[in-house]
Amino acid sequence: EVLAAVAYDEEKIVGIACASADSKTMSQIGVDVLPEYRGNGIAVKLVNMLTSETLDRSSVPYYTTDCANINSKVAFKSGYIPA
Repeated sequence: EVLAAVAYDEEKIVGIACASADSKTMSQIGVDVLPEYRGNGIAVKLVNMLTSETLDRSSVPYYTTDCANINSKVAFKSGYIPA
């Protein structure tokens, strides 16, 4: 992990998005939000912040095609498209 964006509710961490440097030019984005906080746009905001910073660091962000992401709309809402 080379970069993270964290969401808090008071002092409690409720969500985190990380970028892993899979190579010198590509960074894989991952995100998770506590179940009771899902559906509030937190994951999308975290992924957007992380994506912007990753691009500013001249790395290409990508969202994995892991089967756990099939039901998630976060990647789509964050501007990622299947490739």
